[in-house]
Amino acid sequence: MALARALLDAGADSNDGQALYNRQFGDDDSHLVLLFEYGLGRADGGLWRARLGHAIDSPYDLLRTQLKWAIVRARVALLAEHGVDIATPFGDPGSRPPAWRVFHGRTPPRWRRCAAVPRC
Repeated sequence: MALARALLDAGADSNDGQALYNRQFGDDDSHLVLLFEYGLGRADGGLWRARLGHAIDSPYDLLRTQLKWAIVRARVALLAEHGVDIATPFGDPGSRPPAWRVFHGRTPPRWRRCAAVPRC
């Protein structure tokens, strides 16, 4: 991580598809935290995107690929393939949830984002 930070400080592009690919197979997200700090997903894709155009993914596409991988790793695909509704908010509309169901009324993606943010 120290080397990565030094390279980013020296001007390396945070929108690096190869770095994202190499690290997506593990459970450690520290690379994403670091790359987001340096602009991952923002701007135009930097020098390589300017030189190679559509031959490499845009920052938007890089993040969509990461999202897809995160969903697959979290077994959402398996659940969806077996008929689990992954789009509808949790709980029954208008019902009062048990106290432990803090995700009541939230869609699965919203709940996942809020799980890490108190009072979301």
